Amino acid sequence: MSSRRILVLLALLTSCFQGARAPSVQTRGVLAPGDEERAAKLEGAFGVVFGSPQGEVTDPSEISLVFNRPMRPLELAAEESHAPVTIEPPVKGAFRWVGTNALVFAPDDHLPRATEFKIAVPEGTRALDGSRLDKAYELRFATPRPSIVRSDPAERSNHLSPQSKFVLRWNQPVSDAEVSRALQLLGGANAKSSIPFTVRHPDAANAMLTEVAPRSLLPKNSPIEIVAGADLRGVEGPRTSGQEQTISFKTYGPLGVDEIACDHDAPHGKCAPGSEISLRLNNAVKIKDLKKAVIIEPAVALAWGSRNEDDTTSWLTLDGHFGAARSFTVRLKANVAVPGGGKTPLRDEYGQALAQDWVGKLELDDFWPKADIGVQGVYLEASEKRDIPVLAVNVREMSVASLALRPDDIFAFGPSDDESVTGFQKIVRLGAPPTTVHPAAPKNTAAKFWVHGDDLLGGKDRRGAIAAAVSYTERPGTKDQHEASMARIVQITDLAISAKVSREGTLVWVTRLSSGAPVAGATVEVKRAP
Repeated sequence: MSSRRILVLLALLTSCFQGARAPSVQTRGVLAPGDEERAAKLEGAFGVVFGSPQGEVTDPSEISLVFNRPMRPLELAAEESHAPVTIEPPVKGAFRWVGTNALVFAPDDHLPRATEFKIAVPEGTRALDGSRLDKAYELRFATPRPSIVRSDPAERSNHLSPQSKFVLRWNQPVSDAEVSRALQLLGGANAKSSIPFTVRHPDAANAMLTEVAPRSLLPKNSPIEIVAGADLRGVEGPRTSGQEQTISFKTYGPLGVDEIACDHDAPHGKCAPGSEISLRLNNAVKIKDLKKAVIIEPAVALAWGSRNEDDTTSWLTLDGHFGAARSFTVRLKANVAVPGGGKTPLRDEYGQALAQDWVGKLELDDFWPKADIGVQGVYLEASEKRDIPVLAVNVREMSVASLALRPDDIFAFGPSDDESVTGFQKIVRLGAPPTTVHPAAPKNTAAKFWVHGDDLLGGKDRRGAIAAAVSYTERPGTKDQHEASMARIVQITDLAISAKVSREGTLVWVTRLSSGAPVAGATVEVKRAP
């Protein structure tokens, strides 16, 4: 763009703004003290056009009303007009006017919780212009019912000790006597047995915290429930909780194994080979003891990592090579060897011993059918092996396509409006004849064959770019069955390009991959997509 065109454009843009000139706006009115008498007569009957809060609310900080007529003249502080409003039940606080139409009530402390409020403006209330309220206005709202908002231990904790106590956080103050009356602590089979408890406030300055302490030990391996009755009341208002509230826990049980965990996304729903396999215990055990207690048959060497042996865990990863389509017995021994000979029981974090050896079965599935082109990067050195490996595992039939690329063929692999076209289809469209292959290899073993670069380029001394692609069926026989494909483009060459690109120009070096030596007289061509 020329400098002349830039100046013209700037001039046009500048003309679109007001700059330092005041905008021309028609006067809509004049604001001056004492002009209330000259206010235009407002349309519609006098009334309250806004009231807040309404309905069920959460700890509102104030009450607001807005009238559709001025209710008072503008006044000095401490000379405000009386507020024509009543609040039931009464609350200590103060009304203040906001402008001439809005009224706000702010309580001295807070609006009492668990309370139903009625805010009323009586019939006959008059606006500043003499308009009369023909019908009384009422605003009703209710502050929150009492409820438990949090517990310590947290809800659904499942490793409580028999000595556990519970700290409950309420949404409002609740007296100890009321908690003792309306709360139940249940345990035993199906959490049906009542457990006696004492109640106290653990923090004298916080009436919303209550500690519930069982008078006896909680039963082990038992569901525990805290049930707040529907008739529970707080100390601030008469509204009850309205419905039962139950918080569930569980105490720890005897040491045992919950499961052998693994990924079951496999052809027959067994453990997927190569996935993480873990032994999940119900309680934590020291790693050094697990090393001695876990036995795999047939034997598999396990990698234990670098964790501190005195650390405890309930989720033990069995990091070893298990292979595919194999079965193993996993044993957790109840007794482990100790230094100096002898044995000691395997104990959990609570000191409980495993009652007896645990034995479980680990079944490994087959691999899903999978094919791959075994090359990384985009170059094959001309002096090295010039073939591309193709691998397939459990693939019964697949298609392979390959060809030598002409310079302009590379544009076929760029961005396309039709994203459904696969790399395999692009190579076929360029003229590569697809070949059907039936890989011959034992199950779960990789079949390997080659795409020969020399054959595609027409001789062992030829250079150039080649493309190879495969297509096969993934997850056959399932609802997720689909055609999968992949393609690779590699260049068989001894030339490498390094470039430095800037706004002022581009500098390119051509060197040999085999020796790093610069190449004299090389020609570099930049092509654009048609």
